[in-house]
Amino acid sequence: MQLLPVAVRRFAAWCVVVLLASGVVYVGIRLCVEFRTAVTPALLALLGTALLRPLHRRLVAARVQRSLAAGITCVAVVAVVGGAVYIVVAALIDSGDQIIASLRTAARDLARHFGPPGPRWTTWPPTPASCWAGSAGRPRRA
Repeated sequence: MQLLPVAVRRFAAWCVVVLLASGVVYVGIRLCVEFRTAVTPALLALLGTALLRPLHRRLVAARVQRSLAAGITCVAVVAVVGGAVYIVVAALIDSGDQIIASLRTAARDLARHFGPPGPRWTTWPPTPASCWAGSAGRPRRA
C-alpha cells in the first residue's frame, strides 16, 4: 500500500532535484565570488577562445596554414582591442571637460555635506580626548 499517489511522489522527487541543483549553483557562485582573482582571467580566456575559434576554423578551411591562421587571429584580436581602446579614449577626451566639471561639483557637494577637508585631530596619533567635541561629549563630525 502506497501512502502517496505516484504523481505526488514524482513531484516531490523533482522538487528535491531542483533544490539540490540550486544548492550546487549557489555554492558554485559563492566560490566564483571568493576566487574571482583566478576565475575572471579564466572566464575571459574561455570567452576569447569561444569567440576566436570560428575565425581560426574558417581560415584553416580556406586552406591557410594553421600557424598563419593563428597569427592572423592574434592580429585580429589586437586590432579589435586596440580599436575599442581608441574609441573609449577618444570619447573620454571629447567629454573630458564635462568629467572634470562633474568631479568638481561632486567634490564641492561632498565638502558641503561632510565639512571642509583638513586635520581632524589636534594631536597625532589621535588620543581619545582629541577625538571628542569637548564639553558636549559628542564625537566630532567626520
